[in-house]
Amino acid sequence: MTQNETDAQPGPRRFLVEFVNTLADPVVFDHLYKVSQDAPTEFHLVMPILKPNYGLTWTGAQAKTDAEDRLAIILESMQRAGMVATGEVVTDPPPEAIATVARGPKGPFDQILAIWREKKYRWLYGREREQLEQELGVPIESIRANPLVAQSNVEDPEQLRSLFESHAAKKGWIVA
Repeated sequence: MTQNETDAQPGPRRFLVEFVNTLADPVVFDHLYKVSQDAPTEFHLVMPILKPNYGLTWTGAQAKTDAEDRLAIILESMQRAGMVATGEVVTDPPPEAIATVARGPKGPFDQILAIWREKKYRWLYGREREQLEQELGVPIESIRANPLVAQSNVEDPEQLRSLFESHAAKKGWIVA
């Protein structure tokens, strides 16, 4: 073994985190924060553009804006809490989004976290998840969120940001 090989430090752990129609709730954000404190960690967040839950009339542009707003809020909060995080909004549905991003130029990842809140995303805790883990060679942890607010039931992104930041400030992760 050469001196360079013995001096080499492993890079940070890399987590792919998919948020399925939700923001992180306090329990989920606690989990991400603790993971980031255990060892150097980089997070890459994925927000699929999905059908909103706030009515029968909506547009694709609204759904995209909702996903972009959620991504901006969680990225900002994570960065203010000292976590290293990047992210993207994707058009693929949840399981395909994980596979596409994990296999793409942002990969590879050491672990995948899928954050969800609705029972309709059963693939996150069933055979389909196990198959995806085997295909990707990466463990997928499924975490059910109980967000402070549901997807865009608060119309104003600033109000949504304020609600999320007030929780993070109470926990001492960020200074309000």
